[in-house]
Amino acid sequence: MNSAPPIPTIPWLTEDECTRIESLIAPLAGQYETKPEHWIHGHDEGLSYCRECALAEIARLQSDHPDREYDLDGGWGIEGDGLEYCEICEHPLNNHLTRYGAECELEAFEEEGFDLTSQYQCYALSRILDSHGFGPYAYLPGSPFELQQRHKFYSRLHALCRSILAAN
Repeated sequence: MNSAPPIPTIPWLTEDECTRIESLIAPLAGQYETKPEHWIHGHDEGLSYCRECALAEIARLQSDHPDREYDLDGGWGIEGDGLEYCEICEHPLNNHLTRYGAECELEAFEEEGFDLTSQYQCYALSRILDSHGFGPYAYLPGSPFELQQRHKFYSRLHALCRSILAAN
């Protein structure tokens, strides 16, 4: 019977290091202004809008198609595969990242570096942490493959955080 290779043990961030990362990114992440994410029932629900633009789009759609019904929905935190922006005004929208979205943001930091003076990057890292936390959570149920993927993700996240701490 084939079994998954053992998951290597690595030194995870300490609670103090996690607190330090959060305190480093929180001031700028909090300055990155987002609006709640909305979408329109009866239209392409894959499109995201701020409330103002969604209401304007509903008015336009109802004018163009008076026989159809369009309703505003959203306004609460939902998951997305990336950080969202309004389809019309391009204002950043508030959402939680799926694992895939968090991995994409993490990959961008690995390729381009992390700028602790960037509101956007501090916000993006805060979204990763708000969505998935710091913990490897190897005890959560999952297949050996899922556990390995989780381990890789948190290993990469902890390496990024260690590099930020080392630079500050």
